[in-house]
Amino acid sequence: MEMSQYLEIFMEEAKEHIQSLNTGLLHLEQNPTDRDVVGELFRSAHTLKGMSATMGFKQTAKLTHRMESSLDLVRQGLLTPDSNFISALLHAVDTLEELVESAASGQEDEEIAIEHLVAELPVQGDVESGGANEVAAAAQVSELDEHAMTVLRAANSQGMRGYRLDVRLAPD
Repeated sequence: MEMSQYLEIFMEEAKEHIQSLNTGLLHLEQNPTDRDVVGELFRSAHTLKGMSATMGFKQTAKLTHRMESSLDLVRQGLLTPDSNFISALLHAVDTLEELVESAASGQEDEEIAIEHLVAELPVQGDVESGGANEVAAAAQVSELDEHAMTVLRAANSQGMRGYRLDVRLAPD
């Protein structure tokens, strides 16, 4: 089989898994304790990761690996999916669509930035150190905008801690 035929098969299957991820995440948003949906999401991310790595699409494989790791935390009961978590996964799925489309047009997937998405998705160390909960708590307390949350998650994933500092100046 020629590479173009493999690419065609990859595209078809990737689109199916992306659709499955979108549908599953919307269901999970309404039913955060549905373990069957979490399992389906995990399997779709896992399969898409393997397919991407086989085809040499590094960014796609990296992003789906992080999604898989985050979903595994939910599967293990270590993380409860909240709106921030589901939103981060939905953003990741949107980017997966871009990555797959770029692959279809013959572009390198490294041209699409994913680091901000990878930083938003928690992994085992974040949960063990309380990092995912700290980021969520910081967001609730200070109502951070999306950019600030991205920066906070990125810092947290590198072992740094975020602090809230309120400064009140006294009148002269």
